[in-house]
Amino acid sequence: MVSRFFEWMLAPLLFVWLVSFAATFIAARASADKTHDVRLTTVAKLLDIEWQIVKNNGKKEVFPSSQSVRWLNASSESPLRYAIVDSQWRKLSGDDELAQAANQPLGNAINLDQPEQLNISLDGVVHRIVLLNNATNETIILAQNRQEGDVLVRTIILFEVIPQALILLIAGVLVASGLAYVAKPLTELQTLLSQRSASQLDPIAKPGLPQELEPFLDGLNGLLQRLETTISAQRRFIADAAHQLRTPIAAMLNESQLLSRLESPGEKQIVIERLQAISERTSRLATQLLSLARAESSSANAIFDTVNICQIVRLVAEDVASDALVRGIEIELDLQDDVWMHKADTTLVGEMVRNLIDNAICYTPQGGQVVVSVNPYANQIAVDDSGVGVAQEEREAVFAPFFRGNNLGLVDRANGSGLGLAIVKEVAGLHNATVKIGDSMLGGARVVVSFH
Repeated sequence: MVSRFFEWMLAPLLFVWLVSFAATFIAARASADKTHDVRLTTVAKLLDIEWQIVKNNGKKEVFPSSQSVRWLNASSESPLRYAIVDSQWRKLSGDDELAQAANQPLGNAINLDQPEQLNISLDGVVHRIVLLNNATNETIILAQNRQEGDVLVRTIILFEVIPQALILLIAGVLVASGLAYVAKPLTELQTLLSQRSASQLDPIAKPGLPQELEPFLDGLNGLLQRLETTISAQRRFIADAAHQLRTPIAAMLNESQLLSRLESPGEKQIVIERLQAISERTSRLATQLLSLARAESSSANAIFDTVNICQIVRLVAEDVASDALVRGIEIELDLQDDVWMHKADTTLVGEMVRNLIDNAICYTPQGGQVVVSVNPYANQIAVDDSGVGVAQEEREAVFAPFFRGNNLGLVDRANGSGLGLAIVKEVAGLHNATVKIGDSMLGGARVVVSFH
């Protein structure tokens, strides 16, 4: 991890160094040319003064003078070369080759208000030249090999780029050391996590951890705590499910053994009816267990479409009406409108409504009443029953799996499994809805699901 961070930082640093190198080279080249140009311009002006004196004296004076020759030959490695041309670019004095070479980039009839600086090639070597017009419309041309300027450029590069490279190297070492220091707690944390077992979800201690990493570890410990809570709930659910299934399976086994020993048709019929009742409760329990598991695992797989909630409730109510009639319970459907379009998962909402109605039927005595109402304007589904209701202190606990209230003396508690409201709560949470239990006008419980 440290090496990757270092690579990511090294590439920009190298890019900046290369840009700095290029900028330094351009600046050094410009400085060297500027210095060169000032010198050449100064010598050109001195030659022009001597040239005017020579012309005024009828060319009786020696041109260039011995002093000017010393100026021209001041550098033994690259002496200055000069030429003087008229307005038609005819050589008046000096170097023929220089005059012809300077004529090519400028052309004939030059008129310069300021000295002009150019680079030209003489004998295959790049020279820096300066062209200066005088008062008589003549042009003084001076040229010198750029060797001295190249030496100056190399000197500037050495004094600028090498220190920059050293600074870059030192910065790289410091950055690598800093990254290694910062990443050391993360490496230790990685080692600690890799040594933990899957069941070890207690919080991780943070001695010596940098302050900047404390929020990360706090978030990780929070995640571990939530995992511990979820896994503990799943373990309790599995244990409760195993216990709940063990009882009806054992009862079915006992009844089947009893049935094999009975000879009287009447007694056999009684046992068969008990077996059917146990089988129905076991089937219902298994169905609800599957529904709860599906609801708990549907957070990532739920398919949310814009559906008609009224139609879903109507279809479910019609489907369970026969069960209510068998128990002698009247079921009523109250729709304030035929259409309520809402974004939801059709299957999960159907499971939720079915469990709401089944729960009301299960805990309503024979001859009672269940009313299913839908209020699209308030975004609510409500189920009222005439049963025994839910005690105030149990209205939160009843949403836990396998919890059944104590205030059920008027009904057969064996009919319920304690999963219905747990499924309702889970599905409602997936749809960003809330579930509340209150008192019904029918005398029993009123369960209201409010969508947001």
